[in-house]
Amino acid sequence: MSWLELGKDLYNCIKCLRRNKYFGINPAFSDIPCTLKIPRSTKFMHKGIGVIIAKATKLGNNIQIYQHVTIGGKSQGETKKPGGPVIGNGVIIYSYACVLGGITIGDNCIIGAYSLVLDDIPPNSKVYGIPASVKGSV
Repeated sequence: MSWLELGKDLYNCIKCLRRNKYFGINPAFSDIPCTLKIPRSTKFMHKGIGVIIAKATKLGNNIQIYQHVTIGGKSQGETKKPGGPVIGNGVIIYSYACVLGGITIGDNCIIGAYSLVLDDIPPNSKVYGIPASVKGSV
């Protein structure tokens, strides 16, 4: 490894630590890639403990993510829509929810605790269950 590569790695590490400090994320108990673009309005409840977010994920503004949430992509063959999820603005994702695949979560949705979201969710919806389905509107 050259000194230039080492310097870039160190710079990225410091940048990631600063981001985690800004959001109050405890990096020892979460897996959030440094390359993921997180809007400043995003709130990680309970220091983001147990939160896993795939690098292919796209996050909107004013999202609240509670502890032990998994937001990830799935590979071709495991789901109808491979890739990372797109999370809209104003979404609240409660504890232990899993959002998987190349799906779209509409603006102002509420995803209940322990839900497994595998399909697109329209805007202004409340969803919960395994698998999650729309149970009402916000």
